[in-house]
Amino acid sequence: FLRLLFPSVKYIVHIDGLEWARPKWGLLPSLFLRISERAGVHFSDAFIVDNLGIADYVARYYGKRYLRRASLLTYGSKILNDSELPIIGDIRLF
Repeated sequence: FLRLLFPSVKYIVHIDGLEWARPKWGLLPSLFLRISERAGVHFSDAFIVDNLGIADYVARYYGKRYLRRASLLTYGSKILNDSELPIIGDIRLF
């Protein structure tokens, strides 16, 4: 729908998981989430997955060709050692 109103805008969607499969949602919300996921994969310019399991799901369910538009952004951070923390050491948080 938004693509028709704003055709020049780039659309990036985050596929967060299989929300539609959660039992807490009930039939109509689950159907809405499933349709939204499908539209996001098919009609977005790019999409983000936050783990390899979701990337695998997209490849199996929608086809590997869609992975060309996917970016994997995992949660977490780099573990720093003490020499990489000069500012934190100066303000004595540790």
